[in-house]
Amino acid sequence: MISRPRKFTKFCTFLLALFLTLSACTTVPSENEVSLPNFISNPTYGTQYYVSSDGNDTNDGTSPESAIQTLERAMQLSLNPGDAILLRCGDVWSETFAPTVSGEPDSPLFLGSYGEGSRPALVGSSATLPSDWCIMGISFSGMTAPAVSGSGRIHFVNCDFSDTASAAIALSGASDSYIINCLFYDTFVGIATAASQKLYVTNCDFRSTGDAAIIIDSSEITLNSCTVTNSGISSQNTSAAALVLNNSKVTLQQVHVSASSDYAGIGGGAAVASNNSQLILSACEFVENTGPAFSANGGKLIASDCIFRDNNTNMVGGNVAFSVSDAQATLSGGSLQLHNDAQLYDDVILKKTGIISASGEILKGDPDTAIISSLKAGTGIADITPTEEAIIGTLSDRTNPFYQYMLCDPAEDILDNSYIRVLLLEDSNGTRLLLLSCDILYLEEGNQIPENTRRQWADLIGTVPENVIWVPNHTHQGIAKLEEGHLANVEKAINDAVATLTPVKLGVGYGQSDLGSNRRPYLDPNPELPFDNTLTCLRFTRVDNGTDFAVLVHYPIHNTAVGYNVSHYSETLDLLSKNSSELTGLAMQEIENQRDYPAFYFNGFSGNITPNFNGSGWAEYETVKQYAKQFADTSLAVIDNIATHCVPGTLAASSSVKTGANHIALFSAFSLGDIGFFGISAETFYEIGSSIVALSPFETTLTSGLTVCGVEYSYAPSYAAFHDGLDGYEVLEASKFNDEAEALFVSSASEMLAQLSGTAVPAARSVSVISSTGVQQPEAACDGDIFTACIPQSGHFSITFDLGETVDLSRTTLSFGTFLRSDIASNYQIWVSDTPDFTTSTLIACESGNSVPIKGYAVPHAARYLRFVSLDHDETIPALYEFAVYQ
Repeated sequence: MISRPRKFTKFCTFLLALFLTLSACTTVPSENEVSLPNFISNPTYGTQYYVSSDGNDTNDGTSPESAIQTLERAMQLSLNPGDAILLRCGDVWSETFAPTVSGEPDSPLFLGSYGEGSRPALVGSSATLPSDWCIMGISFSGMTAPAVSGSGRIHFVNCDFSDTASAAIALSGASDSYIINCLFYDTFVGIATAASQKLYVTNCDFRSTGDAAIIIDSSEITLNSCTVTNSGISSQNTSAAALVLNNSKVTLQQVHVSASSDYAGIGGGAAVASNNSQLILSACEFVENTGPAFSANGGKLIASDCIFRDNNTNMVGGNVAFSVSDAQATLSGGSLQLHNDAQLYDDVILKKTGIISASGEILKGDPDTAIISSLKAGTGIADITPTEEAIIGTLSDRTNPFYQYMLCDPAEDILDNSYIRVLLLEDSNGTRLLLLSCDILYLEEGNQIPENTRRQWADLIGTVPENVIWVPNHTHQGIAKLEEGHLANVEKAINDAVATLTPVKLGVGYGQSDLGSNRRPYLDPNPELPFDNTLTCLRFTRVDNGTDFAVLVHYPIHNTAVGYNVSHYSETLDLLSKNSSELTGLAMQEIENQRDYPAFYFNGFSGNITPNFNGSGWAEYETVKQYAKQFADTSLAVIDNIATHCVPGTLAASSSVKTGANHIALFSAFSLGDIGFFGISAETFYEIGSSIVALSPFETTLTSGLTVCGVEYSYAPSYAAFHDGLDGYEVLEASKFNDEAEALFVSSASEMLAQLSGTAVPAARSVSVISSTGVQQPEAACDGDIFTACIPQSGHFSITFDLGETVDLSRTTLSFGTFLRSDIASNYQIWVSDTPDFTTSTLIACESGNSVPIKGYAVPHAARYLRFVSLDHDETIPALYEFAVYQ
């Protein structure tokens, strides 16, 4: 059982004395705007049994003079609905009260009091009640378990609860329960409910409750004329709050919450934490709470004529006083007073609500239409250009004949500077995520930076190491090891990111670039093989004035244009020592030169992708700069057309280590609203990334290789690359994985992304082929997945599938692409129908010039039959196509 310090003993003793003085032992309050059942407003007892400390259990208990003595004897009485067990005022019992008989909904059994003086008390014990009991005028204190628990209708009138190490009242089960005119003080939790409990709480006072005044799970509750002060203060629950409302329907009327949510003494929780709840607030006040007044995740919030004033004075999690994520929220009337002009609201519609700063200034903006984001971003940049002689690339073997050529002399070998760009994100809950975009080949603790550097960076922003993700741009022209001064520069950049945290909106845009090319089998551009030409850009804009704050560009490509591969191009040894941020680094610098904001680059999965212009394995530096500007211009054309918006949802991240496929890989993932990210400590083939994106539950999914490197990395080819006969450097010479890597990576990514999104991992659905044209006999694939494959015999072919039953395709991912060997059908159509002959059908996809071999579709149709029609295929090149249906 959780214990807690007795922080408020003297104060609570005073409260108790005051409360008992003002309340007679059997006083029943008025209805006070809540329609109370007759047995509460006008209680009429059946048979009354009396219990006193000087009674005798041999008595019948039917009068004060013949009172029984113990609760144990009281539990043995033959009770009927409406009967009452009355405890003498001023007496104390230390017994567990657990009767087995129930009352009736309109005629409950009563545990009440008689006589004059203080309320009868149960001290150090607890009560467990069946359904339909009403407790009136009883005091409970000193319990380690819930003071009163039950699974049905249990009512409380004029009771007080104190000094409990668990919930004072713990209820579950579908019922209508009333808690009227009760006092809760120095309790770990005041009221805890679950399992569709319907509850009415009126005229109650919650003071100094440790974890929360009320925790509601899957319940319907109405709070009327209640006061909550100094609650949500425990260090036991990281989501401490005065009111914790989960999956509930909650109405708050004239509820006052103040001086609450001081988690761990620093104000880490919200006064009200709501998850997937429907909240209706009327004439409520949230004043001077140490944490934010509200943190609502999901559900619906309607607040009218409410006052939110001087909350989150410690600025925990930034300066959020009221945050809403993934929720529909409307505020009307009342006022919202802020400590400064940068308070945040996410998807909150403000209707004629006064938005007031700490100085009393009415903030700008149309309150009828204002929708403001709760996401914050901060940026910093660290120069990691060599300042002393340093090795370029990764070669550490001094006996290697190329080692001397890879030593960079800062005086003459700096083509352009290299940087680590820092992007700090913070959500409405104060969760922080640190992304580092690095002009370096890869970054590994214990090799290029000291051990525990990632943890130290996490400590700088108050987060955990898995929330620190670095993404190298894979330049072979960056230094192999950071200098001590570089580490100091990175630390300063992180601190700069914290200092520049700014409310932002976010938008996503897509384009295409032909800058990349498949490089198998000889590392040179191979236009006959497919590549991923998708360009994804994220645009951050400031909430206050709408100006651009930062951009992120995601595109899969190797940065190997300036330099060359040592094994093949020894005629250009002079390039080995040159420091450069390379093609994409130069492109980000070009964006920054044209615009007044930082540009971050994510390299995607590019293990088999090279720049399309370095046919001899390298290019003149001026040529690289020319293509970098072209890439920057292409990116800016996408960025300038992105509309930014509020970001629903919260930040989450995870990491994992997988042993298999003959090697160890480290995985990292994070999510932000409908954006997901998955990184692998390997040079992963882009086909694997395409599969991950196709199966991802997120609307936008970014990938990156060589992230969170803690082990020796290598190339991670796709299953097809191990079997298509092309072989090549990545497969035969530089890979430590085997052909099981793709299945391991895709399944691991699906699991991690599904966990972050709260969805199920998509599973392959068994389908059958009912007809085909222009293909050989369809055959099953051999990598263990459940799908159907075919080998085309002509340039035009089609194949028709039976899904087994009518399938809702809006929750299904359809994946189409090559399983073995090159030239995919870049022009194709996908049709669905309710009949196998397709007499009536719907076109759900029509691709022209598509270069991505695996592409997922989720479409708003329900159908049983599906047909894939290829409009062009080079019949001279054999290929095995995969057709997968995931749910």
